[in-house]
Amino acid sequence: MRHRSYTIFSTPIALLTLTTAGIHFYLATQHNTAMLRLGFLAAGIGFVGSLAALLAPIGFLSRLRPFAGLLLLCVDVAAIIGHLVVMGIVFEPLAIADKAAELALLILLITDWLVAGSPEEARHEESSMRAA
Repeated sequence: MRHRSYTIFSTPIALLTLTTAGIHFYLATQHNTAMLRLGFLAAGIGFVGSLAALLAPIGFLSRLRPFAGLLLLCVDVAAIIGHLVVMGIVFEPLAIADKAAELALLILLITDWLVAGSPEEARHEESSMRAA
């Protein structure tokens, strides 16, 4: 199965990613601790950067797109785990909205990966198409 740049899941993935990135950028401005600011800022940049690598119509990124989805998945999981490590099980309304967006994003990324094919399948099919 071939990895496609744009799928039915691309728009919801983009919206959820930008939502959680926006929340992380907002939280970076709200904390007094430099480490928390840096963590929120890094997460926001990670979300936006990996989304751009996944969906931007830039030619040289096409070979990296299957791995960009995996990177976005890793950033998402790291943000969820980071929240649990730093904040524990305490959830405020903004944290609940953010974690809901991150969990929905996680489900969509896995579903998109299963429907569009894994990075290994994409690479194998791309190399077989070149050989033909």
